[in-house]
Amino acid sequence: MALPKYYKFVVKNECGETLAANTITLKILRWKFDSSGNLTYESSVTSLTNASDIADGAYGDIGSAQDNSTDLYLGGFFTLIIDATSLSGPSGNVILYMHISTDNTDYDDNGLGRVLAVINVNAVSTFKRSGEF
Repeated sequence: MALPKYYKFVVKNECGETLAANTITLKILRWKFDSSGNLTYESSVTSLTNASDIADGAYGDIGSAQDNSTDLYLGGFFTLIIDATSLSGPSGNVILYMHISTDNTDYDDNGLGRVLAVINVNAVSTFKRSGEF
């Protein structure tokens, strides 16, 4: 599956506690083929964070919507980092979704996007998960 024209990243917090703003970081590195057919990567890693708190049971955006209409990236790699060091006793999952849109206004409903990662946040620690989208 190629990357859509518009997409955004959303997490669902099921860890039992509120995740404070800027405790979730998503690092992405996208790729495409150049005019000669060579695989090329974007020039630097893009870091996205949650700008606001995400309560237990709630969904929250990670960064802003991505407009792929100029760069035309086909795919990418990600590292999801959850800093749970300030929590008291988390126990549950944090789920990363990719939501897509054809017009940059109507995105998937929460929980209906493509699941990219599930991290079991079960300790006062930092958790990382990498993958491909």
